[in-house]
Amino acid sequence: MQSIRPSQLTDEELLRQVYLMGNEMLPKEWVEELCVRMALLIDDKTARQHSHQEGFEEGFEAGVNHANDPELK
Repeated sequence: MQSIRPSQLTDEELLRQVYLMGNEMLPKEWVEELCVRMALLIDDKTARQHSHQEGFEEGFEAGVNHANDPELK
């Protein structure tokens, strides 16, 4: 197991290998890699949620402007 570098594994491989190793005695390098991967996933999810919210707000504002357009009344 010493020769396996966690940074070279896919997310799935990393998680499976950690499961096989057991979490009680994980080397520091493995814990750090898990933390990095989790942070990237959280950042990606947050960015997608923020993008969705911005799109909603822009669309809502455009709809309000359209509804209040005096030429349409």
